[in-house]
Amino acid sequence: MAETTTTVSKVSSKKEHARDELEEIIEERKRKKREESKQNMEGGSVGEAPHAPSSARGATSGAGPPLNSELARISAEEELKDKYRERFHPFALQIVDSLWKTTFIVEGIPDMNPFRAEITPANAPPNYFSVVSVPMNLVLIRNRVEEKWYWSVKSMMADVVLMLDNCRRYTTDVTNDYHIAANRMQNVFADLIKGLKKSEPGFKELIDPKLI
Repeated sequence: MAETTTTVSKVSSKKEHARDELEEIIEERKRKKREESKQNMEGGSVGEAPHAPSSARGATSGAGPPLNSELARISAEEELKDKYRERFHPFALQIVDSLWKTTFIVEGIPDMNPFRAEITPANAPPNYFSVVSVPMNLVLIRNRVEEKWYWSVKSMMADVVLMLDNCRRYTTDVTNDYHIAANRMQNVFADLIKGLKKSEPGFKELIDPKLI
C-alpha cells in the first residue's frame, strides 16, 4: 500500500514538475542571453551595435514554438484538466465502486474479485513480471480516483484495460477462470459507461474531452 501511495503522489505532482523544469530552462536561456549581450558590448567597437551570435538568435527564432508559449499551453491544458476532474470525479467514484463490488467464481471459490489483489515481487505467481511489465489493480485505480487523478473516461479506461490485459496476457488460456473474469469485468465496465451515457446529461462530454 505504501508503494501505491507513493506512485499516486508522484503522478499527482507531474504537472508541477513540468512547469518547474520549463521555467528553469527559460531562466537559464535568459541568463545566457544577458551574458552574451554583455560580452558583445565589452568587445565591440564604439558606436557599433553588438550582434547576437547565431546560437543565441536560434534560441528565440527557431522552428519550434517559444518556451514561454509552451509553458502557457501546458498551464492552460492542466487548468482544463482540473475542471474536467471535478466534473468526472463523482462518476469515477461510481464506476470504481461497481468494479470493486463485482465478483466471480475463481477456481471454485465464489464471490472472488482477483483484481483487488496487489501483485508484488513478493507474492507474484511464477514468471509474472517477465510477462507483465506494468502491474495494475483496483486498489491503485481506486486510489487514483480518490486523488482525482482521472479527468475523463478515456484516462480511467486506460488503467482498467491495462489491468485486464495484464491478466489475459498472463493467463492466455481462454477457459482459465482469471481470463474469463477479465473478459466479464471488461463487459461490466462497458455497460457502466453505456448506462451513464444514457442516464446522465453531459456525461458524453467527459468521454474524451478536447483540451485545445
